[in-house]
Amino acid sequence: MREKKSDIPKQESELKSEELKTFLDEIDALDQSTADRIHAQECYDKLKAKESSFIGSEYEADYYHALSFELFHVLQSKLLKSGDVSEVLELLDEALSLSKKGWDTEWTNYLEGTASYLNNNPEKLKKHIQTDTLNADVLQRLLKGLESRGFPNYELDY
Repeated sequence: MREKKSDIPKQESELKSEELKTFLDEIDALDQSTADRIHAQECYDKLKAKESSFIGSEYEADYYHALSFELFHVLQSKLLKSGDVSEVLELLDEALSLSKKGWDTEWTNYLEGTASYLNNNPEKLKKHIQTDTLNADVLQRLLKGLESRGFPNYELDY
């Protein structure tokens, strides 16, 4: 039986959609392949190169989540190497902006908490510590470091 013409674009978009999902899965696997996230910049660059393919797709929110995630790992690596908070605040703002285009409010909350920490604002950081969330323990350690020392030291507190 011959397919209707209207079915052909749908099948093409499904194939494209599957390729997009596979690409995101490959990026995630590369990112998670090392504990120190040494591939974060490579993952971020690969994602940025494919941005136009994701706009308007069913994976657009997933794309922005992944892009935010990789950018955070880039800035986290820089912060752990240099300790220079001012060097990463702009990147963190960008990661937060990207996260808000994604779907994961818990991730956005974690980024906002991290920004509060890096901006030396323990009161605001406290508002982002939510029990039973994936990164609650990290935010709690960041808060403890701020309260005991009076300034952020990501390498010690993370």
